[in-house]
Amino acid sequence: MSFEASVFGFPLIALGYGLFVLGAIAPTSFLYKWNSTILSRIATLSYAVYLTHKGVVHMTHQLFENYEIDSNLMLMICMMTCIGFAQVIHLVVEKPFMKLRKRFVK
Repeated sequence: MSFEASVFGFPLIALGYGLFVLGAIAPTSFLYKWNSTILSRIATLSYAVYLTHKGVVHMTHQLFENYEIDSNLMLMICMMTCIGFAQVIHLVVEKPFMKLRKRFVK
C-alpha cells in the first residue's frame, strides 16, 4: 500500500461513506425514501463483514495461492466469501441471540 493511498485515499473514502450516510438519514433525500432490499441486506450483514473480513480474505488468498487468478477476479471472490461468511454468522449467531434477547428483554 502506498503512502499516498494511506494519507489521501482512505480519508477520501471515509468522507464519501460519511456523506452517503448523511444522505441516507436526511428525510428529504431520495436515499432516505428508497427502500432497497439489497441495501437492507448489506446493512444487516455489514457488522459481521467488518468483524471477519481480514481473516476471510486471508483464508481466501491462501486457498487460491496455487492458481493464477486476475486481481479483479480475486477481489470479487474475496467479496463473495466475505458476504457468504457474514451470512452464515448472521444465521448461526446473530439471529438466535436476537430471539433470545426478545425472550428475556421486553
